[in-house]
Order: sequence, then structure tokens, then C-alpha cells
Amino acid sequence: MKNFLEEIFGSSKKRKKGIDKMSLTQLETSLFESVEFCLALLGTIPVPICIVGKSNKIVPLNTVKLTCPDKIQQICCAHNEKTGAWEFETDTNCILCKVIEECRTTKQKVIKKGPWRALTGHTPREFIIVVHAIYTKIKDDEFVLVGIEDLTEVEQLKGLLPICMVCNKIHDCKSQKWVRIDEYVTDRSPAKFSHGLCPECSKHMMSNIER
Repeated sequence: MKNFLEEIFGSSKKRKKGIDKMSLTQLETSLFESVEFCLALLGTIPVPICIVGKSNKIVPLNTVKLTCPDKIQQICCAHNEKTGAWEFETDTNCILCKVIEECRTTKQKVIKKGPWRALTGHTPREFIIVVHAIYTKIKDDEFVLVGIEDLTEVEQLKGLLPICMVCNKIHDCKSQKWVRIDEYVTDRSPAKFSHGLCPECSKHMMSNIER
């Protein structure tokens, strides 16, 4: 990764000319000249950040991955199912590829939200993401910097849910079945439930046993 960034941005000596030292302190200047610092800075960003060049290959710039129940998701669109490795594809409904293409064409920042089919292992799964893309030109080469914000959990759990006023089961619109609330949440997020008794129920249960 360090070699890749140095190849794109050049060594620290070459980058000094492009830094506006009037707007940066000496410490800030020296920090941003360090590839190690830039990598550490990218590592603090809580969403996947990657860069796409003319070769249409995606290169992750930090180690953050998308999450889904019981799995860790690498960045790979469902249309790359045959190869298992992400590659840009034109004429597709994939929101990630669409945003990258629009950013390249307009050379403007593009932000779009929508469903994204991705591979989780070998199984396609639908996420809801916001894609942030910005065009940049480095050493006469064109790149698109991409950030992927995963809103799947928030979108799936927000809004009004039809719940039974007696048994508290939730109506699952997809399966058209009434399911327990813990099952509903577990199927749609990484949340796990630990069952126990609240003081009121415990007291009621003990009173029934004593009778």
C-alpha cells in the first residue's frame, strides 16, 4: 500500500512543491508528507475508502469493511460473482459503478444513496449504501476516490413496524409471517439477544410457583 501511494503521489521531496505552507504549520506539513501518517489517518475513517484508476480496479485505502450478520463484507459487487474480485462495469444497475462512472464523466463530486447488491462470501446480498465519489487528477492520471457508507441496519430498522399488541410478534412483510421481535432484529442486524427476566416478571413468576 505504501509503495502504491508513493507511486501515485510521489515521494515526500517531490510533494513539497505542491503544499501551501502558508496554510499549514510546520508540523502539519511534515505529517502530510509522510505516507505512514496518511495511511494511519485513512485508518481512522469508519467507512471503506478506496481509489479507482483507469484500469478499473478498486484499491482499498483503509481496512474498514462492510458488515452483515455473522460475516465481514469485502467490497465486491454481485455482478463480479464469477471472478470474486471487484471490477468496474458499465451499463449496469449497480449504484457503486454508476456513481464512479458519473464522477468520471462530470469530474464533479457525486453522492448517491440506494440499494447495492454485493457478495457476502459466494452469496449475493442487498445493502443500502451512500456512495461518496470525488474526481482527482494526480500526475496526469485520473482517479476516483470513493467512500461507502453502509446504512443497511438503520434503513431496515427505522419506521413503523406492525406489532401484535398481545404477543408482541412483528409482521414480516417479506415472508408475510408473524415472527418474534428478537428473530426479526437478528435477521436484519448483527444484534444478538440475551434472554432473561425483568424484576416484575420474575416476581410474578415466583408468586405463581409459591402458590
